[in-house]
Amino acid sequence: MTDLILPALSEYQKAPPPADYILANLSNPPRYIFEQYVKKIVHSDNAEVQEEFCHWLSHPVAAADHALWSQWVCILKWLYKKRWHPKLKLIEIDKNRKTRDSLECFADLLHSALLVCEQCYLYGDVSSYAHHLYWFRDIALELRIICFDFPANKEQLVQKLRTIAQQIKLVENPFNPIDHPALWELMNVATELATSPSYKGFRGKYLVKKKSNQQKQSVYEIGLGTAFSAVASRIQKDHNLVSMETSADKISLNSGSGRGRKILVQKLFFESITGQRL
Repeated sequence: MTDLILPALSEYQKAPPPADYILANLSNPPRYIFEQYVKKIVHSDNAEVQEEFCHWLSHPVAAADHALWSQWVCILKWLYKKRWHPKLKLIEIDKNRKTRDSLECFADLLHSALLVCEQCYLYGDVSSYAHHLYWFRDIALELRIICFDFPANKEQLVQKLRTIAQQIKLVENPFNPIDHPALWELMNVATELATSPSYKGFRGKYLVKKKSNQQKQSVYEIGLGTAFSAVASRIQKDHNLVSMETSADKISLNSGSGRGRKILVQKLFFESITGQRL
């Protein structure tokens, strides 16, 4: 049970508190999968009920969501490597070039958001968090929703990410306080710093900076707007990254490029088994 609720802090032992706790907390599995696990397995000795849960978890939609969570944990470990433990060996990534190419831009996005968060907390007017990493936790969760939630379609997601990137590069706030309060606050402070005469280098270093050929593979830094652009480009090129799309009454799986699409499940059924509205 402990591993499922909260991965061992020893996985992130090179990160000082509270970074170790924040990374472990962000590594939690999807809430509805965990709740179903507790309900069906922990609180039941009935073998049929446990078999029912295993059958439910093997459903393509639940399995796909579980796979997205696994990718998310790999991204968090990559962030841990970039920020706190550069000598860490990421076996699941380093041995698979395709996986590395697919996930690197997401690790860059989290890393750039962390750098902006640190600067905004240090030099801006932020009083709602006791530590910048608690703020970053909320920022990371909102980024996960933006990048990994079931989209209406991939084209809309790519356009949304490119619009966000463009507004950040123009020193505008693309977020609203209702849907993304942590990101909205981040960009409010960031735009103030970027336009402040006392911090002239903020925009160039933390919002629009690009990766240079001289920077080493694991330690480079890019701006937040640049990172959003890179995620949009990667999602557009790689159909496996956003394999699920949702419409009014069904969820589809993109099983290939072009017309390679398969209807998996009616939305009402998905909502009934997960309790999660789409």
